[in-house]
Amino acid sequence: MCTAVVAGGFSAIYVGIINISRSEYITYKQVTKQMVDVSSSETSTSLSPTSTQSSAPIYYLQLVDGSIYFLRPNDFSPEQKPSQVYGCDTISLVYDAGNTQNIDATNDLNFTLGRPAEPTKGVGCHIVQITIGYDPQKALDNEKQSLTVYTANEYREHPKDYSRNNWISFTGGGLLLIGIVIMASIAIFTYKTTHS
Repeated sequence: MCTAVVAGGFSAIYVGIINISRSEYITYKQVTKQMVDVSSSETSTSLSPTSTQSSAPIYYLQLVDGSIYFLRPNDFSPEQKPSQVYGCDTISLVYDAGNTQNIDATNDLNFTLGRPAEPTKGVGCHIVQITIGYDPQKALDNEKQSLTVYTANEYREHPKDYSRNNWISFTGGGLLLIGIVIMASIAIFTYKTTHS
């Protein structure tokens, strides 16, 4: 019993310290009116043998300047989920510069268009806001654009750069505090039983 409590105390301290160390400063950057060169998506299927439920897709976008981004529709509220973005679409976006992911995806859609598949390979940044609907002809005619802006929940809550503080979260400071209380209680109990 005592060994399990000690292990639980150490585990709580360890997990708390790890989560606290993940506190970070979130920085947003913006890309304005860039054309999408390659667009692909990936849907992962549940690994459970009894479930065939698939998760939401992740969209990978490579712009004509070579920069790569990824978009997770589940980061957006249900009424704000963006539709897939296609090659040759012109978009603007805001991304989290610190949230990157290695991407190696192939656009299978090009096989149906008679061209070889185009790979999107490299490090991509996480999109937190995307603007879709730029019409080049309307821009030439100086007509008003009918743009749609999709904003991720995190960016809606924190539209400016901010510090994500895990000290005040349960899995950060909370577990650390619980672990310290458990270990202090064990130390006091052990001291009292050995000195009585």
